[in-house]
Amino acid sequence: MLDPHRILRWVYVGRLTMSAAIFVAAVFAWRNADEGITLTASLLITCALAFTAGSALYSVVYRAAIRPAFLYIQSLFDLLVVTAIVHVTGGGTSQFAALYILVIAAAALLLPFSGGLVIAALGCVLYFADVILTPGTQLDLGVWLQLGVFAAVALSLAAVGIYGLIAYSVAQRTRELGIRIAIGAMPRDVLFLVIRQGATLALLGIVIGSLGAIAATRWMRSMLFQVDPLDPLTFAAVGIALAVVALGASWIPALRAARVSPVTAMRND
Repeated sequence: MLDPHRILRWVYVGRLTMSAAIFVAAVFAWRNADEGITLTASLLITCALAFTAGSALYSVVYRAAIRPAFLYIQSLFDLLVVTAIVHVTGGGTSQFAALYILVIAAAALLLPFSGGLVIAALGCVLYFADVILTPGTQLDLGVWLQLGVFAAVALSLAAVGIYGLIAYSVAQRTRELGIRIAIGAMPRDVLFLVIRQGATLALLGIVIGSLGAIAATRWMRSMLFQVDPLDPLTFAAVGIALAVVALGASWIPALRAARVSPVTAMRND
């Protein structure tokens, strides 16, 4: 059984170590560091010290009961710390982008499954935003590889999230699905019913994501070469890829729903 107090102690140590290292580098090592970078590093170490001291006082000294809200706040603060570190060390070219993985791993240990997914998705969003909004970012091979990794993580999270949601919905509707089969519904009808639910979620996500991408084109235009930010082929390819992932994630819960036994469903209720 994992002890959250022990994990939190290591989180505190790692947070202070990285913040202090960036502060020392900004003050002593980066001779030509911009004043804004030095100020950001100073604020980073100050906030990290104050926040970690308060958290340690609550969870280590007083050994207070650790509630989910406390763990979510810790993970969100670590995401902000890592984003600040990545920003002051070059944004898309920063060698510290891998720290997002450590934050996501810690969140996976401390939070429930859905909470870990939220933290991972938010980490991807923050990294993409920093790369897109940082002026002068050069999208070389290394940056594209990092963006590709984060995009793959985001796509995997979408698949896992849809699978979890559809599986939970099927579990909650076991009695209903059993009754449908008992009164004559064919297994394929139940299969298509569940897949339709996943397709609806995918369509909603594609529409919202497309609108967000269109709104972000004014920041992305200067970063693209010989590619129209509103290229319909790109939007179509991404939409099809997301739809395929969503339908694939819905397939296993749909098969499980199609095999529901009316007798078992009524007995389990």
